[in-house]
Amino acid sequence: MYANKEKCRVFSADEYETHVTAIEESECFYFPAMTLKELLPKDLLASDLVLRAARLEIMDNTEAAPHAHPGATIAYVASGSGMLISTDEQLHAKQGDWMYVPPNISHVNVAEKGTVMVLQIIYLGAPKDLQTHI
Repeated sequence: MYANKEKCRVFSADEYETHVTAIEESECFYFPAMTLKELLPKDLLASDLVLRAARLEIMDNTEAAPHAHPGATIAYVASGSGMLISTDEQLHAKQGDWMYVPPNISHVNVAEKGTVMVLQIIYLGAPKDLQTHI
């Protein structure tokens, strides 16, 4: 529906749907929904899945190596901005955006010059998954 299993995706902060909860007098922002079938390959859906959360700070002078994960990665840009670079595309991401990286897609995040890009990451995969540097 929203995700292509072969491509990375950035969901811009203006792509959300607003839901107002009157009791709390606050707003909740929903980004496009994706099913696990859209996010993960069949072999991972048949296994025990784990969800890992992490916070990653990327400095503008970081020389990170491209890497891949057997599972899906979803990251929220908490602050800063930069690029999500995969094998065949470069996507700009800024504070408030969500990024989706499909399983087994080589990628690296690079902060814009003079900034620190802070990512809140959720990883869906098998219990023993480790990233693979390319």
